[in-house]
Amino acid sequence: MKKYLPGCGNDKYAAAADAITDILLSTAETEEEATQILQSAELDFRTEAEGEQFLAEG
Repeated sequence: MKKYLPGCGNDKYAAAADAITDILLSTAETEEEATQILQSAELDFRTEAEGEQFLAEG
């Protein structure tokens, strides 16, 4: 099992993000597909974060 150590300290969330990124990129067959996968994941993350913020404020 690969251990992920983020560049900035011992941040478990950054390590998890690195691991998820590696998994997403390993499924891509081309560089263009990798870019699309990461952009889609970022959009999903932003949408989820905005939804959580809305619920927290509401």
